[in-house]
Amino acid sequence: MKVSELFSHWRAWTQGVPARDADGNRVEPRDERAVKWDLLGAIAKCYPPAEAHDVEMRVRHHLFQRKDGKLKLGDCLSLWNDNIDRTFKDVIRVVRALDI
Repeated sequence: MKVSELFSHWRAWTQGVPARDADGNRVEPRDERAVKWDLLGAIAKCYPPAEAHDVEMRVRHHLFQRKDGKLKLGDCLSLWNDNIDRTFKDVIRVVRALDI
């Protein structure tokens, strides 16, 4: 499963924790009770650990790469996901652009 499939609806996305159950409690991304994920949690849910790292790096480069090819300081996907102004549209735009 791809992140884009997991995020088929805005209600599958969350902020503040990697994953939540139906009652809003924090759970691990691969927990069978999880019904909502942040971007990192969705990557962890959809990809095996070795591949998840590569996908995370692709997303980080997409969002935070400077013109010189290096990553900007503070390039934290959790902070990006949890920004108060972040929307599901922002997240799904990145997910679709990278085909993850």
